[in-house]
Amino acid sequence: MTAKLTPKEKECLYLAGRRLSDAEIAQRLEMSPRTVSNHLARAYTKLGVHDRIRAAAKLSNLHPEYPLPIGYEGGDTSLSPPSAQRSDANAGGLAAAFAMLPRPPSKVMRLILILVVAALVAFVFAGVTVIMSVSTDRAAIYAPENAR
Repeated sequence: MTAKLTPKEKECLYLAGRRLSDAEIAQRLEMSPRTVSNHLARAYTKLGVHDRIRAAAKLSNLHPEYPLPIGYEGGDTSLSPPSAQRSDANAGGLAAAFAMLPRPPSKVMRLILILVVAALVAFVFAGVTVIMSVSTDRAAIYAPENAR
């Protein structure tokens, strides 16, 4: 490493290691995507790598305050062991379980799921309302005369 990473370069690499796009990083750090791209390019040069996976792994190795995500499956695993192994915590089994979870659904899929659940809830409420109104009508019809 020929030069020291700036704080912004470290932040950009850290977020890039979490698989955020340049636009998402820019939004979080309140800068333009072009600025994020420049920070990442300078950091790659300083670290002697050509992609964000290896850069994030090197950042984690050089600066423990920027750990890799649990279950990180980077391109070069020899640069840094997973964060659960580095921490020597008792969370090894739990970390492995979380690492096996599938990725969250995309925004479109989440929207579709929300709409489907909302439609099902509306359908159930409509059914309950119909059942209650029919029950009330039938109870009025079949109730004894002296109970009214």
